[in-house]
Amino acid sequence: MATVLVLAQECGADVNAAKGDGSTALMLALQGGHTSTVLALAQECGADVSATNLDGSPALMLAVQCGHTVMVVSFAQECGADMNAADADKVTALMSISARRTHGNSAGSGAGVRG
Repeated sequence: MATVLVLAQECGADVNAAKGDGSTALMLALQGGHTSTVLALAQECGADVSATNLDGSPALMLAVQCGHTVMVVSFAQECGADMNAADADKVTALMSISARRTHGNSAGSGAGVRG
């Protein structure tokens, strides 16, 4: 994370620069599950937490898609990411996490949960 801060704050790296598919450094950090880097980019370097890639997926959804649900909560609470932002298919983070939580679970794993 220290290297990210130096590059962004002292060397003038554009934290919102995007590669060919529209992914930014923040999106890559979210996909990789690098919480401290995500928080540094968003809170200290001014990365755009609302950015979307060329597929229309908001940064938040990339963490969801990679299964980093704990990070999703931190990103929303600490960085102000919009939990209602949807991808190109109009799927929100809550929808995606809900589907992951219930899909493929064994019958006993949802004990006490009402649908």
